[in-house]
Amino acid sequence: MTIGSGLQPFNGWLLLRGLRTLPMRLERINKTTNEIVRFLESHEEIERLIFPFHPSFNQYELAKKQMKAALGLVTVIIKNKKREAIVKLCESLRHF
Repeated sequence: MTIGSGLQPFNGWLLLRGLRTLPMRLERINKTTNEIVRFLESHEEIERLIFPFHPSFNQYELAKKQMKAALGLVTVIIKNKKREAIVKLCESLRHF
């Protein structure tokens, strides 16, 4: 009571509402991430894809044992190393 960590009723309601939809949101993130990985793994401009649930990942078996899903844990290394090309790519993205 004296450290100011009391939760206001409206903030508590927002927290509960967010927790109720969390499983659905995580499921959707997982589905979308897997679709993105499938698309990117065959893209000609991608040098390397780092995703724990991709067979090329060096700890793929460990990831399968320890995790149910990798959600949005994706790293993409593009082939073109020129700064201008990287800036153009990043600025053209709306969502990733």
